[in-house]
Amino acid sequence: MKFSLSSLLAGAALLLATASAQTDFSAQNTYYTIESQTQEGMTLLFEFPEPVVESVSSQQPTLKRFSFPGMVQNNLPGLPQLPVLSVPLMVPGDRTDIRITPLETQAYPGFQVILFDDKVAGEVPENSLIANRAVLVEPEPEAAAMTFPEKICQVEALGQFRDYMLHTLIVYPLLNRPDGQTFFKKFRVQITYPNAGATLNSVPAEEADLLQKLVINDRQMNRVNPLQPQLKFANLEKSSAFQGTARVRLIVDSDDIYQVRGADLEEAGINLSDIDPRTLRLENRGLEVAFFLIGDRDGEFNAEDYLEFWGEPNQRTLIDQYPDVYSDPFTDENVYWLSWGGDPGARMVEESGSITTDTPGEFNPSFFFTSTQHFEENRRFERQGASYQEKLSYQRDQWFFDSGIKAVGKQQYEFELIHPDESSFNPVTVSVMMAGKSFGAAFNDVPIAHDVQVWLNNGFVGSAPGNWFDQDTARIANVGNST
Repeated sequence: MKFSLSSLLAGAALLLATASAQTDFSAQNTYYTIESQTQEGMTLLFEFPEPVVESVSSQQPTLKRFSFPGMVQNNLPGLPQLPVLSVPLMVPGDRTDIRITPLETQAYPGFQVILFDDKVAGEVPENSLIANRAVLVEPEPEAAAMTFPEKICQVEALGQFRDYMLHTLIVYPLLNRPDGQTFFKKFRVQITYPNAGATLNSVPAEEADLLQKLVINDRQMNRVNPLQPQLKFANLEKSSAFQGTARVRLIVDSDDIYQVRGADLEEAGINLSDIDPRTLRLENRGLEVAFFLIGDRDGEFNAEDYLEFWGEPNQRTLIDQYPDVYSDPFTDENVYWLSWGGDPGARMVEESGSITTDTPGEFNPSFFFTSTQHFEENRRFERQGASYQEKLSYQRDQWFFDSGIKAVGKQQYEFELIHPDESSFNPVTVSVMMAGKSFGAAFNDVPIAHDVQVWLNNGFVGSAPGNWFDQDTARIANVGNST
């Protein structure tokens, strides 16, 4: 998504409704086995049972429909209607070489398949409704007197997953010829990637798992280099008892999943036998933080047991006094307190995502949820001497995306939102914090305010307030007045 601005952009924050879903895209592998697989290619062995052969026309006894359980028909207009199997692949580079070795074939001489036609079966005469149903005349099917497919196996582009091109191996067990059908009952397919390059760009671990389920050549996942969630355990410090409970201090400095193991507590001098896992509690700035606990069912917190929680860096500490200072100017380190021996803390739990009832009124599915995303890139430092005199360093954010935008001009700032729910009826809140760069502009001794419009893609966000002058800051938003 892009912004079009005419000033200096300091940061952007968005509140969006997003959707979450998980689907198993595992390839249907009834008819093939993977004999070998490397990062340079793979070998598949296909073996099909006898096809189901059905007559489709009483007037043309040689016209047949061939099918296999679980396989669909190709249904391509103007081409023979044949059963087809699609096998998803992740192909590195821009080329694949395929070698097909037939091992067992069978002939169906004189048998033809129909030429698929996706047009309406017949014309509907005016006022020809019987029992509210149109009278259609089914045309006699036409035999496909052509050779198809050119190859029984071919790779075609399927789409894109992040930065990776996905392909599909199209497999036709039957070859249609004017004189009949050739059934390839058993054959071997060797696929090589001649232009396979270096390790591909990284993707989040959960998306890498989805990609691995989507394709059959999972050896290519070695080239994807998935970004695993950072299970950190940083700067654990034993602390004195607080209000009768023992506790340790956990210091985090980034948005991550953090893990605390029993072994880590032991290294910090904690006697694990003193910990009742039922009383574990996690807090940050006086508020409870929910965590996920593994290994507590035996009533003990052992060395191999652990808890995980979502940690955030030290942010928004001064934003009430200084609206453009989002990150803490002194430290990114945020302190979480893990205690035990008192009241139990909030826990995360696992829930089944399956539907347990289909009775109306007994379930209320959550189709979307709101999430705040903050985007800021500290690429350029500006001293802003005119407005920065005799001010402390933490009172203004002097780091920006770039050197700014000259009037009259436009600049785009791109960022990525992961899976926004475009069907949600909840409003999207967009807020952009900006800072003036020029100063002293006036006309007939009357100061000239900055004139800025902000757009998110093709949607208008808002205009700058009329009292924004010189190097002051301004927030432009689509909800409420810009300030």
